[in-house]
Amino acid sequence: MEKYNSGDIVRLKSGGPLMTLNFQKPNGEWHIIYFDKTNKSHELNLFPDAFRRVDEKDEQIGIDQVAETPRRIRKRGEQRDEYEYELGGEQ
Repeated sequence: MEKYNSGDIVRLKSGGPLMTLNFQKPNGEWHIIYFDKTNKSHELNLFPDAFRRVDEKDEQIGIDQVAETPRRIRKRGEQRDEYEYELGGEQ
């Protein structure tokens, strides 16, 4: 199994945005941080078999490869469109 370090840049094996490894938890999962198209940060925990280290070619494929899924939001009588960002997407 490949050894990872805090600060390594990775991407899901299925694609998606570039993500930064923050720290490894005792159970082997990594705490990961990434940013969506609106520059909002997201955090998640993944086991190493779900992601791979990126190479130079990968670094050129940026956040534009994140799939947007529109959804209708209703909140206190207000209705508006928002977007959910899914890791993955087509490359």
